[in-house]
Amino acid sequence: MSETTVGNRGVSEALSFVLVFALVIGSIAIVYTVGLGGLQDARDHERINNAERAFEVLGENLDDIVLDGAPSRSTQIRMSEATLSVEDSTHIEITGIDPDTGEEYTYPPQQVRSIAFESGDSTVTYSGGAVVRSDGEGGGVMVREPPFVIDDDHVVIPVVRLTSGGSVAVSGDQVVQVRTEQVLRRNDPVNGTSFDSVEVNVSTDNPGAWSRYLEDSGLDCDDPEPGAGEDGLTLVSCEYDDVEQLRVVVIRIEVAFE
Repeated sequence: MSETTVGNRGVSEALSFVLVFALVIGSIAIVYTVGLGGLQDARDHERINNAERAFEVLGENLDDIVLDGAPSRSTQIRMSEATLSVEDSTHIEITGIDPDTGEEYTYPPQQVRSIAFESGDSTVTYSGGAVVRSDGEGGGVMVREPPFVIDDDHVVIPVVRLTSGGSVAVSGDQVVQVRTEQVLRRNDPVNGTSFDSVEVNVSTDNPGAWSRYLEDSGLDCDDPEPGAGEDGLTLVSCEYDDVEQLRVVVIRIEVAFE
């Protein structure tokens, strides 16, 4: 065999080795990049799913306070590199027209605040008795409805006002005990009065979820108005006619993270 043939074979084998090695390294890099990203997305999705389930339990525990008068409740929430905070969002205002005098009764805007779990672009919040999940695309889905009662005869609206005791925000990878304690319950003097119509105004950063809920409950809602609500929030304004009895109950609950 000639030296030229041997040399060509050596170059060919070396070139093949380089090409195979490059192909292996490239494949590993692609799998690492795509696979790691997919794994991270799956992890984030499961984290927010777990938070949603925890907030449904939180809502049930708070209903024990709001509806049944329990003095306090405690709920565990696993953080997993997320942030849990009490925020100053959401206001509720109720207005009614007296059928005898035509005078307008207004229960002024109440800042109900919210407990928010934030992970990446996704957020789960408890506010005004409702649990809303938003995955960063501006829609927001109400996964648990507030304890409002709206039917042919009467409207009952519990105004759940949250106040913060101790830390208003925690983050990291830990299990947080959310302690909620009733500190005030007040019935509005107008309770039991009939009205030609009752208007419910909600200032919120989840207008779609609130608008859909109130419309599904039988109210007639205007299109949400960005920036028209309290603190520059979007205003959801809905009306319900011929209310024989209106009840507004204010429950103030202190929230602490332990």
